[in-house]
Amino acid sequence: MPGSEKLIESRRDKPAFRESEEHYRAVTEAAPDAIITIDSDSTILTVKPAAERIFGYSSQEMIGQPLTMLMPEYLRRLHKSGITHYVETGQKHIEWASVQLPVLHKSSVEIPLEISFAEAALLTAVESALSRNADEQIVS
Repeated sequence: MPGSEKLIESRRDKPAFRESEEHYRAVTEAAPDAIITIDSDSTILTVKPAAERIFGYSSQEMIGQPLTMLMPEYLRRLHKSGITHYVETGQKHIEWASVQLPVLHKSSVEIPLEISFAEAALLTAVESALSRNADEQIVS
């Protein structure tokens, strides 16, 4: 695809991507479920409002902290080894769809929760590629 066609295509994709991202944010902000995103080191990146209610921490208290802060002590080592294994091999050590696990509230009370996991690295990669491509095309 010639450069000018790529620029037109990336300009078309960027508004659609932004609209999709806005839709995603609106849905997740309104969701009654706790939604927390982490990076490959298990550091908390984003926290939706329901997570604040469930765990008793504000978003500011959670963002940048290890996800293990929300786990009972006896599960932290298992989580760390499980996430390391997954990052290195792509193999899950537990089922990702609807698993019952205890979590730790800010008050130190354990709460049983049904938890589901999902990987969204592709979305981040697509966002970065679209932004980079559009910026490169505009400069060219």
